[in-house]
Amino acid sequence: MRNKLTTFFILLMIGVSTFAGEVEKPKASGSIKLEGSFYADKEGKLNDLTIEIVNLHTNQLEDIYLNKTKAKLELNLGYKYMVYIKKKGYATKKILVDAREAKRGAYKFEFDMELHSMDEKYSTNNFRPVCILRYNRFKQKFVYDADYTSVAKKELQQEVYSKR
Repeated sequence: MRNKLTTFFILLMIGVSTFAGEVEKPKASGSIKLEGSFYADKEGKLNDLTIEIVNLHTNQLEDIYLNKTKAKLELNLGYKYMVYIKKKGYATKKILVDAREAKRGAYKFEFDMELHSMDEKYSTNNFRPVCILRYNRFKQKFVYDADYTSVAKKELQQEVYSKR
């Protein structure tokens, strides 16, 4: 009986380690290009930004420093990403990009984003993303939830302006 129990646990551990060690690779080919301009509230275009892209599937981080006012980011399909837009003296904004549903192709999404000046002693990392961008199979393109974005932007603005 003891040998059967030991054999069972060994086989169980091998099975668990096999499943835990496998990382599912996406069955997608292609990319989505995000092209955006950044503005300061009540001012002109912003430059000297830092953009962090975190692949939420692999936890891989990519830092991009921009000295231009327009960003062009290319993300592979098949993954989910969190994009952080940062500038010293401004509230950090996050965009959640869900590219898991798109299986192949080249997509483009253009946007303008307003950053709000904020005292550096306050953190904005706890705020939810201001935009959720996902692939819509029926429309065959990437779309964002306008209602969610409207509410998230208002919450962020209220928080930022209360700390000025």
